[in-house]
Amino acid sequence: PPWIKLEWNESLVLGDLDPAVLLRKMSAKRVSEARTTVLSSPASREFFLTEYQGLEGAAAQLTSASLYAPLAGTKTNTYKSFLVKAWALVGSEGATGLLHQTGVFEDPRGGRLRREFWTRASLIAVCKNQLKLFPEVHHERPYAFSVARGGGAGPPAFDLICNLYHPRTLDESAVHDGRGDAPSIKLDDGSWNLTGHRSRLVRVGGADLDLFARLYDPPGTPALEARLAVVHSKEVLHVLRKFAEARTLGESGVEYTTTQHFNETNQQKDGTIKRETRFPEDISEWIISGPHFYVGNPLNKTPNEGCSHNQDYAVLDLTHIADDYLPRTNYVPACSPSEYRERTPHWKNRLVTEFYRHINRTMVAPTGERTLVPAIIPPGPAHIDLGFTITFDDEGDLLHYSGMCASLPVDFFVKTTGKGHVRNDIAQLLPLPQEANPAIRQRVLRLNAVSSHYGHLWASHFDEKFHDVQWSKQDHRLSSWKTLSKDWNRDTPLRNPYERRQALVELDALAALALGVTADELCLIYRVQFPVLQQYERETYYDQRGMVVFTSNRGLSGVGLDRNRWEQIKDTQALDQIPDFAAQYLPPFDRCDREADMRQAHAFFARE
Repeated sequence: PPWIKLEWNESLVLGDLDPAVLLRKMSAKRVSEARTTVLSSPASREFFLTEYQGLEGAAAQLTSASLYAPLAGTKTNTYKSFLVKAWALVGSEGATGLLHQTGVFEDPRGGRLRREFWTRASLIAVCKNQLKLFPEVHHERPYAFSVARGGGAGPPAFDLICNLYHPRTLDESAVHDGRGDAPSIKLDDGSWNLTGHRSRLVRVGGADLDLFARLYDPPGTPALEARLAVVHSKEVLHVLRKFAEARTLGESGVEYTTTQHFNETNQQKDGTIKRETRFPEDISEWIISGPHFYVGNPLNKTPNEGCSHNQDYAVLDLTHIADDYLPRTNYVPACSPSEYRERTPHWKNRLVTEFYRHINRTMVAPTGERTLVPAIIPPGPAHIDLGFTITFDDEGDLLHYSGMCASLPVDFFVKTTGKGHVRNDIAQLLPLPQEANPAIRQRVLRLNAVSSHYGHLWASHFDEKFHDVQWSKQDHRLSSWKTLSKDWNRDTPLRNPYERRQALVELDALAALALGVTADELCLIYRVQFPVLQQYERETYYDQRGMVVFTSNRGLSGVGLDRNRWEQIKDTQALDQIPDFAAQYLPPFDRCDREADMRQAHAFFARE
């Protein structure tokens, strides 16, 4: 079906009469000024009014309660109308098979349309164009293939297959005998896994739609109006049921507020901020962009001098940065300090920049290494809307929530929403269990408190029991917790990559236990839903000091040795001579097994 959003666009119509309106790329104000001149003749005015009447008439028809009842309340869109009309045109024994957009599955106002859809559907396939079967469509753009019954609707009962990259997978899944494990999204060599399996075809009925409504929709949403989850296999659906039992942020009663802070475009136009890449003079000048932070790490990268795009950043080495380090900023305040404070969001009669805040990247990549990318930022900096922040009244809730968000189980849940953005609509659905495990807070504190700007947060939540904390894994690269003190110092944060990875693995296990997810299920969602992370884990090697010697991780460009030099030293043993170019690394080198480490951590914390 054609995708056309019926919206009045004055510039396009005026451009038909006078191409200069479009060729000169006039602003809205200049278009308004040009209107009188362009419409000076009766013929021009008649053409203009006819176009307007035609569009308004078409829009009214396509949202008519009598002609397209399921579309009431939704935004006018021709492909939605096409779906409804197709269902109406086939007889009671007929069926429709259509390729269409996936927006109908997640539109907040599309409940009535989904009610019609779920009771007619026989098959829904949610596809990705990664293999470029449709060359003219962006390779990451999702689309759907659906088969729906004509005639009267019945109880919901349809087959759902998600993450479909080739029709062969659907064919094989339909005839598979069900033996063996469900295939992951990618193979070990990084190619898309097209293998079919019976568990990939998930039978969805009323109880499953009720589960989706509880997980992804506002309380009280009828099952037949539920938004659709991106469910890779039957086993994944079983794990999702565990999330339905968990208390969410939105249900918790916790006091918090959210903000997108400064809009990158609008606040440059109104003179609040300006583009200027430099080191800030103090923390209040720092305006955070997406690459600045990563999972559990608020100091992930710094813009290069003259930064021109989101890849023009350098990875920070936490073992070498100064205690009070601040990265370059791409934006700085453009107005007076008093005006800047006035334009900063306020909460509880305070600037939100006076709080420690949870931040996550607004734009997410369901097929990337990680989808949900959270960290904790200190008081002082603002951010552009490529970041989304949550300010909590209680810092303990901040640590608990951000620790859960840094885990694979919660990241997995975000993947199942199919969303490309994470703001409060998703943030409020994420789990915040009633009982806050101190082990989660301990690890998220040491991951995020990477500079002296976190001194107050650390001192406020330090406990003498920190000295009794044990790692779930025995390794000399994991430092003791016994030397920690209430006063923040250089040894407070976890700095070497090996320790930081282990803390994240332990958060995976702790979040799984909090949600009732077993070790087998934790490893299942890792194998199935995190293929890029698996590849990076297989191809990341550490030295005996816990530093990365070699990695294929694209997010760690410039970290470790290049492949040619790595091949020369990878088999070096403890007493072997090492070339000067690798003198900073201590052999022998090894890599980690995340599944084994997660299982070990899961068992360790289950015993505590």
